[in-house]
Amino acid sequence: MNHDAQTYARYRPLYPTEFFKGLLLKIGHTNPHHLRMLDVGCGAGQSVQSLSNALSIGFPKNHSWRLAACDPDPAMIAAARSSLGELADWTVAPAEKLPFSDGSFQAISLLSAYHWFDREQADLELLRVLGRGGCILIGEYQFPKTQHQPDFDEWIRRNFNLHWKLPEQKPRGRLRDLTRNLTGNAEVQGVIWSKLETEQHLTASDFTGLLVSQARYIAYLKTLPSEKARADYLIETQNHIHATLGDGETPFRFRFESVVLSKA
Repeated sequence: MNHDAQTYARYRPLYPTEFFKGLLLKIGHTNPHHLRMLDVGCGAGQSVQSLSNALSIGFPKNHSWRLAACDPDPAMIAAARSSLGELADWTVAPAEKLPFSDGSFQAISLLSAYHWFDREQADLELLRVLGRGGCILIGEYQFPKTQHQPDFDEWIRRNFNLHWKLPEQKPRGRLRDLTRNLTGNAEVQGVIWSKLETEQHLTASDFTGLLVSQARYIAYLKTLPSEKARADYLIETQNHIHATLGDGETPFRFRFESVVLSKA
């Protein structure tokens, strides 16, 4: 397990149960007696934990369900398995080459992951392993903003645009644009779009951990000339966040968007 996976596992937030409302509605319509569900790009397991929480509340009590989860990064899978154990069947695998047989699952989720994929190839794989009448949930959330500190939000926005990004990284774009080919596929029907906004209270340490777990921040650190320069910049970031947010918790606004689609 590497430092990035550890930071990701500790600080990435869970998804609220309400986020899965559309997915649970679709599953309820098909009413599978035993649900087999796959989470693709599971990272350190926050999506699996969130799914498990939602299914425990919203899935019929006289039915059963089992989660499988995959991610291309062995360190992420190790972190997920370490913290969540038997909550899912963990597999190291990319979305573009899923090691599952045709029609294996009644539902698939991709949370804050779809934008990383070779989407043309991933779409083919997702539809291949999804059974007829099954559904796919694709969701993203915006990096959170404070409720009452616009100057701090502007500092984050400016650094994201100017510094904290992968080489030649372009804006992620709207989820509707990212999923246009998949939602328009001839095998897809019943597309449902949803938006959700929640408030979460984070300490300065919580927010720092969330920030430094971002791929774009990690990519920027790697451009610095030495280990000392990277350590100094991390300390500079931490000090600025703690000086601005202070002690205690700060309310942050999280905005989620998702689409649930069914396979004909």
